[in-house]
Amino acid sequence: MAPSLVIKAGPLAGRRFELGPELVVGRVDADVTIEDPLLSRRHALIRSARGEVQIEDLGSRNGTWVNGERITGVMRIEPGDVIEVGDTSLEVEFARERDGRTVLAPREDAGRGKDDEELRLISALFADLGGSAAAGESLRTVTGAVERFGGAVQAAPEGRVVALFGLPDERDDDAERAARAALAIRDTVAAPRIGIATGEIDVELLDRGDPRWWARSDATNVAAGLESLADPGTILVEQATARRLVHEFEFEPLGDANVAGRGEPVEAWKLICAQPDEVAESAAPAPVAAPPLSLRFEVDWKTGEVLLDLGEESEQIRLVYDGGRWRIAPLAGAPPRPSS
Repeated sequence: MAPSLVIKAGPLAGRRFELGPELVVGRVDADVTIEDPLLSRRHALIRSARGEVQIEDLGSRNGTWVNGERITGVMRIEPGDVIEVGDTSLEVEFARERDGRTVLAPREDAGRGKDDEELRLISALFADLGGSAAAGESLRTVTGAVERFGGAVQAAPEGRVVALFGLPDERDDDAERAARAALAIRDTVAAPRIGIATGEIDVELLDRGDPRWWARSDATNVAAGLESLADPGTILVEQATARRLVHEFEFEPLGDANVAGRGEPVEAWKLICAQPDEVAESAAPAPVAAPPLSLRFEVDWKTGEVLLDLGEESEQIRLVYDGGRWRIAPLAGAPPRPSS
């Protein structure tokens, strides 16, 4: 039995496609057509031959990602690898012969040890407050913003704040929560420098209280590096996080950035603001029902005057057409209305 391409998440979630010698994934003119604005017309090519599967990006605008890393050439796919194109997540299921039967090969992570189980997908936020945290007020403001969006401040060394979203409980929208917290910090603290990145972290390092735990995770290392590269009052986000949030926020691409401890450059994006149509329904005021209106009017055809009666003695208005426009005139026996 040939390997199969299984769509785990996205518009075609649950669909399975048998892999032939070549299979193109894209938005149009492809073997697997996915209606996703983040996909190019012919986005990626998957080859299958002699039990080996390879994937190649076809010069797409938003890239092809394997296990969270953007590929730059032809890459061999192993059991358990996660392929991401746009908002779609795919996996290749391999088969092998055993006892005359064809069975699916087990995923490589089926027998993960305890150390692997401690890895957790998180979004890290690093903020440099420019030393203003010494006063205490800015630090309290930042901590409040982080906690309001479900994050936790892990450290505040020398005017910096290190916060994680995804601990103790991982959520699907942790990256979005980190971005919203960053915008809240930018809008309330004077000229902060903020970096955000998403990736796995070893929870055991936190549990042991390792003082340099953030330097031992790629996500936190990248977030720290982006923070150091950010201009005052700006938020920098790496490409993987920006791709997750492209529908909720506006970004400006900045190109490659060199981050300390990273062998390859990081694609940096500047977070501008939330999309204009992303207004929480819960924040909108509840509609107020207007009381029923009883309206009567009388017209004096000789003078052209109109008397409006709104149902209350004190709610009567006399309109007079004078000089090409309507004006409000005092009622009989009422004091003159001051002119505007």
